[in-house]
Amino acid sequence: MTAVWTGKERTLEQRARAFDQANPHVFEKLLAIAREARDAGATKIGIKLLFERLRWVSRVETRDDLYRLNNSYTSYYARRLMAHDPSLAGLFETRSSAHDPNYLQRVVQRAARVLRAQRASGDTRSAPRPAARPQPSPRLLF
Repeated sequence: MTAVWTGKERTLEQRARAFDQANPHVFEKLLAIAREARDAGATKIGIKLLFERLRWVSRVETRDDLYRLNNSYTSYYARRLMAHDPSLAGLFETRSSAHDPNYLQRVVQRAARVLRAQRASGDTRSAPRPAARPQPSPRLLF
């Protein structure tokens, strides 16, 4: 397994993609395990289960200690597996993530909707307030 983080990759997604490109066998093995689970009747499984199975296979069954799978890449791989094989769609539960297409755009749109609703209702609780001027600390005279 090749560890590739050149320092140029700044986001988690960029690091996950760099790892994936350097280690395409990881995706292939995760895909095989996911299909095996699907074929066994699983309708929902956790992507971390696949990571742990892959670690187990490499460490115990093959006596190979090459796998250094970063748990931070699980959301990337779950989405990639479901996009690659439509029969796996919905097998993994995912939350909103920076790995989602148009994630930033949706975050900004959601924030704009909330702000418009607050303004329409007259709610100003979460409106930005000017920063309070720091008060000088009282001097102790003794």
